Order: sequence, then C-alpha cells, then structure tokens
Amino acid sequence: MVAREGRIRRAGVGAAAAVFGAVATVAAVASGAAAQVRPSSVALHRSVPARASLPVHLAVAAVDTFPGTYPGLFDDSGAPSFPAAANPSLVERWVSDALSVRANRLAQLQVDVAGAANLSTAAQTTLGNLIDADAAGIGTLVAEAPSGANVDTLEAVASSMVLSYRVIAVVSPLVRDVIDASDQLQRAADLQSVEPALEAAITTEPQTGSAVAVAQSTYRDLVSQIAPVAGIDQTQLTAMLALHPASYVASSTTLGSAESAILAAEDRVRAAGADERKIVHILAAPGISSNHRIIRLLRSLLR
Repeated sequence: MVAREGRIRRAGVGAAAAVFGAVATVAAVASGAAAQVRPSSVALHRSVPARASLPVHLAVAAVDTFPGTYPGLFDDSGAPSFPAAANPSLVERWVSDALSVRANRLAQLQVDVAGAANLSTAAQTTLGNLIDADAAGIGTLVAEAPSGANVDTLEAVASSMVLSYRVIAVVSPLVRDVIDASDQLQRAADLQSVEPALEAAITTEPQTGSAVAVAQSTYRDLVSQIAPVAGIDQTQLTAMLALHPASYVASSTTLGSAESAILAAEDRVRAAGADERKIVHILAAPGISSNHRIIRLLRSLLR
C-alpha cells in the first residue's frame, strides 16, 4: 500500500490510544512479569496521519503480550489464536476493544461516504451497503461475546470479526480510495471544463511573441496531462467497487495498484493545474491581449 499523509479524514485516534493504554496496564498486571513486547507489524492505511499513527502503533505493541502468533488490534491479516492459558478477562477486554475499534471505524466511514460530494450514486450505494453490512455483522459479534465468555467463544468471535468483515484490511482502504479517485475525477473534469476558454484566449486574435508561444506550449501540456486521468481513475473505481471482505487475498493487489494509479493521476492533475495558472498569468498580463472580454474571462479563472 502507498503511504500518504493527510489524504483522508480519521477520527477518534486519541480516544483509542487511551483505551489501548488501559489495556496495556491490564496486560502487565495479568502477566505477572515484564511484557514481551515485539514491534508492531501493522501497516495502517495511508489515511491515518503520521502524527496520529505513532501512539496507536505503540499502544498496539504494548498490548501484545501473548506469543508471536497473536495479532494486533489493527491486524486483519489472519484469525486471532489465543493461548490456552490466556487470562479470560484480558482476552475479553481485547475482543471488546477490537470490536469497538471496528465499529468506530465503520461509523466514521459512513460519515465520510455521506459527505463525499463527488461519489457517483452507484459508488455511494455500493459503499453504503458494504459499510452497513459490516456494521450489522460487527454489532452481532458484540452480542455474541457477553461478559464472562470463555476463551474459546471469544476466539470464535475474534476470528469471525477478521475473516468475515475485514474492516481494517479491506473495507477501510477501499472506501478511502474510492473517495480519493472520485474526488480526483471531479478535479480533472473541472480542469477540462476550462480548456475551451483557455484555447479561445490563445487563438481569439492574432497574437504573437514569445509569451504567447509559451502559453500555446503550456496549453498542449495541460491537455496531455489531464486527458488520461478520467480513464485511469475510472478503471480503478470499477476494480475497487467489485471488492468485498471475502476479496482479502485479491484486494491487496487491487488496492495497491489503485493507490499507485491514483497517485500518478494526482501528479497529472497537479501539473495540469499549474499549467492552467501559468497560461492565465501569461495571457492576462498587460499588453498581451486587447480583447477585454478575454481579459475578464482570464481574470475570472484566476479567482
């Protein structure tokens, strides 16, 4: 997966870190010895800002007092396997926190999808249904792990939490990336919508000189940068919207490819935006054009 700081919204990290810190304290007391802490292998999705990921990673590492096969709270790569001699109270607390983490993540994703103005109706429906199904499933698991449950019951709940719903490994990055790609498609469409105005500004009257030549060259670059973006992002959207929790094995390749393509397309959009600003500044400069309508149009683009 491609790491990217600050791309999408995340909420509740501080509260989660506090909960995990409390769990770490319980773990230390229950073990009766110094905790065998191993570095967390969890790779949080790029949507989690770097400044927030450190306390989360530390908290996950601190709570990991079981043998190496025991996964972290944010690890959806495999079903948890608790040691036979594990303290049931500690396991119960871990399962409860793991379910809460996923319920909170799904609630945030619901907010993100509802507020994503650039999602198509079809994409919004697909993502909404996926999140709702996972939220209902996680809610059912909460009821299946009552207080005082034995370790076997808790392990079954934790396994289902991972294998059936993959909130962290599939659903979360899928939703974030679909929103990213949709936002980028809109940005590309916005840039393409000003192409006729820019072209008209360049060709309306017989302008000559090096400045106009630069504007013409820059306009050709803008068109070449932005033209492929719609195809790139639409291809990725189609592939991502076909994923679901059971797609875990294939999802790594699909999401990884999508994120790489989205970032490449983002670079194109950024370059095209710079081209647009450059053209407008060139053509709106004093002495370049005597056509007041074109000058007003260009200055409106600057705003």
